[in-house]
Amino acid sequence: MSANSAATVARSGILILACVSSVVAASDNSTCQDNSQLIEYSSGSAFSLERDTASWAWIITGVFATAASVLSFALIFSHLRKFNRPLEQIHIVRVLLLVPVYAIISWLAFRFYWRAVYFFIIRDCYEAFVIYSFYTLILQFLGPTVQSQKLAFVNKQKMLWPIWHPILRLVRVDPYYYPSSPTFLQSNKAGVIQYVVVRPVMTFVALITQLLNVYCAESLNVAYGHFWYMLFNFVSVSICMYSLVVLYLTVKDDIADHRPLPKFVSIKLVIFLTIVQNVILSILVHFNVIPANEYWTSTNISNGIQSFIVCIEMFLVSIFHFYSFSATSYSGVLPTPWFKAMVTCFNFLDILREMGKAASHLILRGKKKMGRPERSGTIYLNVEASAGANQSIASLRRYETEEEEEIIEESVVAKADGKSYGTNK
Repeated sequence: MSANSAATVARSGILILACVSSVVAASDNSTCQDNSQLIEYSSGSAFSLERDTASWAWIITGVFATAASVLSFALIFSHLRKFNRPLEQIHIVRVLLLVPVYAIISWLAFRFYWRAVYFFIIRDCYEAFVIYSFYTLILQFLGPTVQSQKLAFVNKQKMLWPIWHPILRLVRVDPYYYPSSPTFLQSNKAGVIQYVVVRPVMTFVALITQLLNVYCAESLNVAYGHFWYMLFNFVSVSICMYSLVVLYLTVKDDIADHRPLPKFVSIKLVIFLTIVQNVILSILVHFNVIPANEYWTSTNISNGIQSFIVCIEMFLVSIFHFYSFSATSYSGVLPTPWFKAMVTCFNFLDILREMGKAASHLILRGKKKMGRPERSGTIYLNVEASAGANQSIASLRRYETEEEEEIIEESVVAKADGKSYGTNK
């Protein structure tokens, strides 16, 4: 998105958030309770009924969590046994593991409800890495190297920004984005990777504020950490999901053989439903729609409701994964032991490398390209422009590092621009 459109959206968002936070803060007359402490119960008949209901609910969540985990591990093992396309299957295994992580942690959070916030922090941290893995999987469908992935965008025509283009037209900002721009892929990737950074950082902040008893999960007052934890995570995941949508709409025809839609839907459902449920339950707790009772605090009850729902959802998602991430297309059995394949899947150094590249792109190349005039409707890199451009593009494959690749890329752009648009004076 251009600088003008981003500034317009940012100003609108800040105004809305300021109004919402003012209303919420004004309506909050409660004090923050310590939900990390186990409540001492009496042995009365009323509690007996409450305890029996909770016990049955915990058993039900356990059944669904176990079933979801068993199905997911079976599918993961199928991929490990057919590990013949590791660049794709590494990320598939990471995505599939999201179901047992969500299911088991939600089950534990239901049972040890006075420590639920710590379980949710672990769950949410893994969620960020899964989103990045899914994004990388989509890119792997385009090609095995960065060079081949970028070449998939060179002939793309300009496209309307999803959702925002009517608003951008209204404020007279260019409503199009240009996939053929040399910076498109890296900028889009940065929109996803920022969530991989923000989520763990906010997880650490939540942990510290919880230990200091200023997290206050039952309140949306701006004075407590919970409000800011939800706000920053919601903004960050919205940017991340939007970047995923933009990438999907741009390349869906190129990767149609990989059936990207069910994969995309399965990820969006898990992440989006969890966030929406958390926001809705937090609002209900804040406005006392979910009240505390003699035995549980309102936060204990809302955490239990969310954990119960998530365990059932994960069971349904684990079934859907057999269709969306089937291992049948990965025929053949490699001699590599499945255990070694599993170790390869959980080597997260690739994520750290990508985070470094994204940071370098935003800090260095962003400043460098800030002064470059924007040309609406121009395809920056036209491989059909000339034989010279084609030869230069082919030479990209000889280089391994990102820095060398981008130096050559700028040369290709210059040549393509000179021969394609040199007559337009």
